[in-house]
Amino acid sequence: RTQSIEVVGNTILDTKSLGGPQAALVSLGYQMLQWAVSMAVFTCTLPELCQEGLDEDAIVSRVRDDSRRLMGSISRGNSTVFASSPPHGAYDSQCIPFPQEATTCHDLGHSHEVAGSFEHHDFAALRESNVELAWSKAQQQNALERLMQHSKVCEWSVKDSLCLDAFPMCNEDDLTPCMIACRNLHQCFVETFEAHRSS
Repeated sequence: RTQSIEVVGNTILDTKSLGGPQAALVSLGYQMLQWAVSMAVFTCTLPELCQEGLDEDAIVSRVRDDSRRLMGSISRGNSTVFASSPPHGAYDSQCIPFPQEATTCHDLGHSHEVAGSFEHHDFAALRESNVELAWSKAQQQNALERLMQHSKVCEWSVKDSLCLDAFPMCNEDDLTPCMIACRNLHQCFVETFEAHRSS
C-alpha cells in the first residue's frame, strides 16, 4: 500500500503490511536500502556466525543488529535516508521534470518527474550532495562493498535506493522507476544467493 505525503512528494510504505519493525511509514528508497543492507550483512556474516556455533535466534539477532548499525552509518533517519527539507513555502503540488542538478542519479538513468519544490536549484543541489555523501559512506561499509563487488546490479540497487529517496517520484501513474529499481534489487538477491548456494 502506498500513499503520498506533502514533504517533497515522497512516496512512503506502510511497513506494518510488510512486517517491518521500524517506523510505521518509511520512504521507498529507505526500504530498498534496508533490504540491500540486510542482504549484504546476511551473505557477508552468515558463514562466520554459523562457524561460531550460534543458534538460529542468535544469528537472526546479530544480523538485525549489524543491519541497523550499517543503516545508521549511512542514514540518520529511521524513515527516510535524507532529512534535508525543502525551502520554506516551496510549492509541492505540481510535478516537474527531473532536476539537472541531480547528475549522479541522472547518470544512473533516473528521469522521472519530481515534486515542485525541486524547482529551487539550491535544494536540488543539496539533495545531490546528500546522495554523493551517502554513496561515499556506503562504499566504506565492508558488507555492502562486498555485495556491490559481487554484482553490478547490486551496485545499481544501492544507488537506486539513494536516488529514489533523494528525488522521489511525483506522478503516481509513473511506476517505471520503482519497477526498474525493484527488478534490479530482486536480480541482486537472485545472483547473490545463487552464488552462495553453489559455492
